[in-house]
Amino acid sequence: MPPRPLRLLAALAGWAAPLLAVAASLAACGEGSASRSDTDLRGGRTAPAAEESASEDATEFVAAALQAFSSERGKRWPPPEQAVLQVHQAIGRGDLDAARSLSATLFQQEPDRAEAAFTRGLVLYLSASFGKARPLFEQVLRAGPSFTGSERVFFLYGVCLMRLGEGAAARAALDAQLELLPEDGDTLAALGELTLQEGDAEGAIALLRRARAALEAEQAQGIPNGPSLAKVHASFGGAYLQQGKLKQALRSLESSVALDPNQPQPWYALSRVHLRLGDAVSARRAVDRFRSLSAGS
Repeated sequence: MPPRPLRLLAALAGWAAPLLAVAASLAACGEGSASRSDTDLRGGRTAPAAEESASEDATEFVAAALQAFSSERGKRWPPPEQAVLQVHQAIGRGDLDAARSLSATLFQQEPDRAEAAFTRGLVLYLSASFGKARPLFEQVLRAGPSFTGSERVFFLYGVCLMRLGEGAAARAALDAQLELLPEDGDTLAALGELTLQEGDAEGAIALLRRARAALEAEQAQGIPNGPSLAKVHASFGGAYLQQGKLKQALRSLESSVALDPNQPQPWYALSRVHLRLGDAVSARRAVDRFRSLSAGS
């Protein structure tokens, strides 16, 4: 498994899903309108039959990859080479521009190497280029396990599929990740977000509780994972909003911004909840914070 900091950075791109769920819940409560249509990678409308066929193909693909990765479970691989470490170091210091440049060079030099594809895919994932990251993660899945941390590809692939609107295939990939890394907090959180998107708030809350327990256990071991926990609390907020439990949603969103105050979307969701609860002053403060962070992003 990659070091926890890399897993945290990979999880940071996951802010879109819980806040989409929050937005949908707010819309259901009467806060504006929202609609979402599934599209293919070219941005066009995908026919339902095509969507079903694509999901079945992706699910079978994930199942075959899981079998290959399971057969090599526990095997030790050599440490990453310097070129890969340089990309991870750039990510670690928050320099995505450098990471993009370094990972592009690495992949251009070794396009058939799974670790180069994974590293390039990770940077694209962190840049929210999920459609471009997807085929690179598929290359890793086809190649099978061949480097340290390669098993984390199921989580990254699953989140990409979720962002691209392929829920069934995303669930298959995330379930596969739990087969390899049982009770992994980031994966449970992503499954909770997916379940919430599907409208099952109760099921989402059950998964999010497991995610929170796993992440809090890591914290107790001294592993810093505030951004992942903040994302879980944002998802709790969306689930409680779906259930019409505004005060519980408020507490969850306040916990989210306390853990990671630099993400703009939870502040916006918080402003809308304050407004629905009749607290215009707090709503204004939250929306001002949202605008400040959005302007700086």
